[in-house]
Amino acid sequence: MTANDSPYTAAATGEALDLAGLVSLMHLEFDGEQLYNTIADRIAHAEAAELVRRNGREEAVHGERLIEVIALRTGAPYQPEQRGTGNELELPETIGAKFLLRVAKGEHDGGAMYQAYADNEPNEEIARLLRQNGREEVMHARRVEQAIEMIEAAAAG
Repeated sequence: MTANDSPYTAAATGEALDLAGLVSLMHLEFDGEQLYNTIADRIAHAEAAELVRRNGREEAVHGERLIEVIALRTGAPYQPEQRGTGNELELPETIGAKFLLRVAKGEHDGGAMYQAYADNEPNEEIARLLRQNGREEVMHARRVEQAIEMIEAAAAG
């Protein structure tokens, strides 16, 4: 992966993720915790917000799992200098169903990408960990879809 590529490029081209791609993906997953917490804070429906917040906690677990993947790839313990990019998020002040539909699509796409990474990964343990993250991304999409249903039902009711 070159400096101008992203982890998504590896999935699209059918390549295994290299070290730079794994580190980039790890930061993306850790950023996901902040993203989901910010989204949850801006959802008026408490139960829907909690579903979304749960996804955030699990995104951090994905980041931890990727730390394990990096250690397996390098053959040495890995400790990132920071967890996430540290970039500020720009989100709408109020989060509704339309925004959440895009989040759900992103999670479905993430699940497919993790599967592609795993399919192209020669190390079986790394592939297993990538598949686990991918399955959980799909679960995240389903939770977001549940949150959308809750928000829409409350608005209609």
